[in-house]
Parts: sequence; C-alpha cells; structure tokens
Amino acid sequence: MLLEILYGTVLILVTTLLGLAALPLLDWLAARATPDEAARHGPGWLLLQVGLSVIWLLTLILMSCWVWSLLLLHLDLFATLDEAMYFALVAFTTVGFGDVVLPPEWAILSGMLAINGLFMAALLTGAFVDLVRKVRSAQTLMARRRHDRMAAESARPAHKDRPED
Repeated sequence: MLLEILYGTVLILVTTLLGLAALPLLDWLAARATPDEAARHGPGWLLLQVGLSVIWLLTLILMSCWVWSLLLLHLDLFATLDEAMYFALVAFTTVGFGDVVLPPEWAILSGMLAINGLFMAALLTGAFVDLVRKVRSAQTLMARRRHDRMAAESARPAHKDRPED
C-alpha cells in the first residue's frame, strides 16, 4: 500500500509540474488576445488563441496519461501500452468504465490516478477560463470601439458640395 501511495504521489507531482509548465504558454497566448492584436491579424485571431489553448491543454492531459500508462506498463500491470493508456485515460478522466481494472493489490493506484485527473482538470480549467475571459473582454472592447467609431462618424456634419450664397 505504501508503495502505491509513493508511486501515486510522485506521478501526481510530475503531472502537476507538467500542468504548471503549461501556464506560461497560456499566459503568452492570453497576452496576444487583445483588440489591437485582433485588429492587426484579423477577425479569427481571438478564435485562434482559444483553439491553440484547447490543443495545448489536450496535449497536457494526454502527456499526463502517457506518464501514468508508462508506469503501469513498467509495473507489469498491463500487457500492452494500449491497455495501459486506455486505463489511464478512463481513470484520469474519472469515467471508470470498470472493463479494465488494476489487480486488487494495486487498487489504490487507480484512485490516485483519478485524484490526479481531478487536480489537473481544476488547474487547466482555471487557466482556460482565464484565457476565455481575456478573449471575451477583448471582443467586448473591440465591439465598443466599433460602436463608438460608427457613432462618431454619424455625428459628423454633412459636407456641402456647393458654396454658400
């Protein structure tokens, strides 16, 4: 049991550090989710920032599952990498179908894997929500600027083509 807890704790630390390492890239993307950048690059710029973030977050989740599946394979708990990865994904996402389970003497490890998935979900969700908030703020500011510009143009006096008498 102590060995399971030790392995689980080490992997939770490793995958949490992977998640924390992702934050600078998300901050970099968020810093580019501004009205000025969107005006410079076009209307799809903000959507591109969100799309890249989703891909990056999915990559981190998969990397975490790879780390777990490699440990499960190393401990000879599964015969193939496919089985180990499937189990890691199912446990990490806390779906827990029950079609593939660890031997009873390693059952605590599956709980640790699920706890790791919950930690990562919280960490990455917070980072993603922050990015989406910044993108939405940029969109709102762009719309306000567009509205103000249109209002200023409509308030200008009309030019007369003829000289006054």
